[in-house]
Amino acid sequence: MLPRLLQRCAAGLAVAGALLATASAVDAPRPLTVPPLPAVLDHAKAGSIPIECIYVSPTADEGRIGDALTVLISAHESAKVRQWLVRFTLAAATPEERAAAKPMTATITVNEQKHVFTAGDPVALDVQTAGPFSAQAKPPGEPKRSRVLVSPKLLGLGLDRASEMMIRTPAPTPAEAGTSPPATTTPPTTLSFEDGQLFAGLFPSMMSFFQAVDSTPGLREILWSVLEKPSLWSIARRGGKIDAGFNFGKASTASGADWGVPDMPCYRMELTLSLNGQPALECAFYVTSPRPPLLATAGIVGIVADSPKDKAKRVLIRVLSGQRVKDAAPALASAVPASK
Repeated sequence: MLPRLLQRCAAGLAVAGALLATASAVDAPRPLTVPPLPAVLDHAKAGSIPIECIYVSPTADEGRIGDALTVLISAHESAKVRQWLVRFTLAAATPEERAAAKPMTATITVNEQKHVFTAGDPVALDVQTAGPFSAQAKPPGEPKRSRVLVSPKLLGLGLDRASEMMIRTPAPTPAEAGTSPPATTTPPTTLSFEDGQLFAGLFPSMMSFFQAVDSTPGLREILWSVLEKPSLWSIARRGGKIDAGFNFGKASTASGADWGVPDMPCYRMELTLSLNGQPALECAFYVTSPRPPLLATAGIVGIVADSPKDKAKRVLIRVLSGQRVKDAAPALASAVPASK
């Protein structure tokens, strides 16, 4: 399965590549979002699962235990559409989970300047996945559940400030990342230390987010079905290994209203996933500030992923709703600036 292959990449950065391949195929005249199928609506109603309104805290820079998001995943192949409804909820890590968690520090060098990021205390993310739903099949059985530890500090770095920086930086050049947290990255151009920090922060933020991707039942299989697999010859040449990497494309502004966050700046960031040096997945990320409850997705509100060769295959991922818990809930330290 895709994540198992990408986990060979150090610190899970290639797992980030699995969703982090975003690209020009999204420019095709096809819808970037689709409504939930009737079966999905029925399931949400029966389970009292919110599917409307993303309430984003106007000032809070910390997530709280109990913050939750509802995400719709749609897989398209020719005329066939399958959907999954996923619920992400922040939860306290157990003593056993904390004891098993490994401290993580990422050091990224940009323009010969080192930027160090530490994960801090982990928090658990409870994942509940219902599906697949389709227009023809009977509703599926009980939702699948999983749990993963993530870093609110790294998720709080987000992708929005780096996107804004890439837009205002003149003459950007695509940047490449290899199969592990790179010792050196190629920024869009010569950057100040502050902008270099924003650019470098893309990597640990995405790494932490895709830890959740790897634990979402069904999502691994969906992405694997869209991926352009490497040839047997390229695998043989690498001694049976599959090397994953991704290329940053351009960033541009997007409509927050189109993604359920009308009062917030929104950006589109392009990336392309490669396996053994060949394009494997093209996507576009739609991102905004990772203010709670969007801390759980590092501020990602939508993803469009396309097969580079078979344009009939597309995966759409969209945050439908988000809820904050009351102020009495325990707060989680994050890296979101209070002024954002």
